[in-house]
Amino acid sequence: MPRGGRLVDEAQLQRRLWTPLLVGPSLWLDAADLSTLSVGASGVDSWRDKSGFGRHATTTVRRPAFLANALNGLPAVNFTASSATKLDTPDFSIAPNRQFCAFAVASTAGLLGGSTYRRLWNAKGVNPDSGGSTYAQGYMGSGANAGSALLIAGGAGVTAPVVSGLGNTAPVLLTGAFGTAGAEANTNTLSANGGARQSVAAQSGALSTTGIRIGSDVGTTGGASWNSWIAEIIFTGAISFATLQRIEGYLAWKWGLQGNLPASHPFANRPPLIGD
Repeated sequence: MPRGGRLVDEAQLQRRLWTPLLVGPSLWLDAADLSTLSVGASGVDSWRDKSGFGRHATTTVRRPAFLANALNGLPAVNFTASSATKLDTPDFSIAPNRQFCAFAVASTAGLLGGSTYRRLWNAKGVNPDSGGSTYAQGYMGSGANAGSALLIAGGAGVTAPVVSGLGNTAPVLLTGAFGTAGAEANTNTLSANGGARQSVAAQSGALSTTGIRIGSDVGTTGGASWNSWIAEIIFTGAISFATLQRIEGYLAWKWGLQGNLPASHPFANRPPLIGD
């Protein structure tokens, strides 16, 4: 890259790149980091958390598959409806002080199928295999209708989709916030690929302290599985809108989705750097 008549040292540039570790995420699952995946003969046994809190997502049954080349030459974890594959984190509060942000890179093919309530992630509740619904404590996935409707819920009784029309199988960067990053208390926002944020008022129900299930809703049926790959998930506590956009920029450039960012996004033309 020309600069001042010289080439910028690539290692120096890498040292300047901004990373979500500077936020202090509460959960960070990154399939591009192969050291975080434990893959056995039957599939992925463990997806290790990079946040430093040790909230590793694991399973001994219904293992998802490893997908070597999902997006931008990078791998992902593939969840299928046929066996309701899933991973579970240990207990932790997804919303300290009733505020959190959630980011995910995944394929919207997960929304296809004849069932409603396809979950990218879901707050587990007390007994995630009871068959009862715990979505009121938070989730990201299809809401009251199958297809391309997506929402994030932070309170009780939120069913209206806040982002739709994402297409059939396109990879997407999803950003959800509850009561932070510019969203007022008890308000959910969701955006796709760093675009306009749609919002919906939430009720003030309790938020989960029992961690999340990835790739499936509660219960053991395949109808509420994500049914496609998930590449990365990041949870944070309360953050500024500027930090939210840094995370979007980081994820978009990492996974080759930067072309989907709107021209007005601060990182449409380059990834975030330390000091931005």
